Amino acid sequence: MWIFNRTNLKTGGNKMSKELTNAERQKNYVNAVQKTITGLVEEKRFTLPKNYVVGNALESAFYQLISTKDKTGKNLIEKSTKESVANALKQMCVLGLNPAKQQCYFIPYAGELQLQTSYLGEVAILKRITNLKSINANVIFKDDEFTIEIDKYGNQTFKHATKLENKDNDPIGAYCVITLDDGSIYSDYMTIKQIYQSWGQAKFSPFDEKGKLKKESTHGKFIEEMAKKTIIRRTCKMFLKSSSDTDLVIDTYCQVENKEYREVEREVEAELEEEVTETQATEELDIEEPKEDKLSNIAKEIQEKNKAKKEKEEKKEDECQDEPGF
Repeated sequence: MWIFNRTNLKTGGNKMSKELTNAERQKNYVNAVQKTITGLVEEKRFTLPKNYVVGNALESAFYQLISTKDKTGKNLIEKSTKESVANALKQMCVLGLNPAKQQCYFIPYAGELQLQTSYLGEVAILKRITNLKSINANVIFKDDEFTIEIDKYGNQTFKHATKLENKDNDPIGAYCVITLDDGSIYSDYMTIKQIYQSWGQAKFSPFDEKGKLKKESTHGKFIEEMAKKTIIRRTCKMFLKSSSDTDLVIDTYCQVENKEYREVEREVEAELEEEVTETQATEELDIEEPKEDKLSNIAKEIQEKNKAKKEKEEKKEDECQDEPGF
C-alpha cells in the first residue's frame, strides 16, 4: 500500500477545501502522484509503458473526475476522500492506463474513489507484461458446431464451425483465445447464461422486470460485440490473476480487481438483504382478511346483540310503567 504525504495535498479536513479552484486541485494531485510514481520508477519497482506520459493520463483522469457529477452537483473529487483519489490516480499510472482511451474509469463508493479497468485496459496490461501475439474472441450461435477438447494436462482446445445464416440465430455462448509469442495458449469460454448473469450484476441492468434483454439497451442492440467484450475481459482477468509474475503491475491489478469484486459482492448482498427485509415485512403485514361470508356472520351477530339489548331495555321500561305509583 502506498502512503502519500499529506503535505503534498493542500486540503483541509477529509475533503478538499472549497476555496481551491479546480486548477489548484489538479496541480496538487498531479504533483503528489507524479512524485510517488517517479519514486517507484527510480526504485525500479516497475517501468512505465513506452510512450506513456503520466501528465497526460492524469490530465485526462482529472477532467473525468470534475466533469462527472451527481444529482446534487458534486463531482467525484468532492464526494471522495483525498487519499482515495490520490491512490486511484496512482493505480492508473502504475497500470499504464488512460481514461481517455476508455481503458479505465472511476467510481465512488462509500466516500472513496475506486479505479476500475475496462476490457480495453486489461488487454493493454496483458500486452505490456507478456509477449502477446494475439487475442481473439468469437460468439457461438445456435446450430453452430462447437466442441471442447481437454488434454491430460487440463489444457482446452476449441473447434468451431459455423455458417453465414447462423449469424441470424440466437447466441448460445462465446469463447476467447490468448496466444503468446512462444506458442502457448490460454483460453476460456462462457455460456449465454453465464454472460447474462455477468450483465445482470451491472448497476443498470439491461434486462426488464421479466428477465428479458431490453432491445433498446446497448447490450440488446449490440449483443454480439458485448458478448465478446465480456469473454475477453473474463479471460484477461483469469490470465492476469494466474500469472506468476509478482511485480508491482500485477499486484496493483489484483488490488483493483479485488476491490471491484468486493463491490459486486456488496451490491448483491445489499439486494439480497433488501429482498429479505421486504419479504419479512410482507409476511408480518400480510394478515389474512375475513372472507365475505365471515364478514356477513360478524355483522349478523352484532345486529342480533343490538336487537336483544334493545328488547331488554324496552321490557324494563314496560315493567317500570306497570308498577303502582306512590
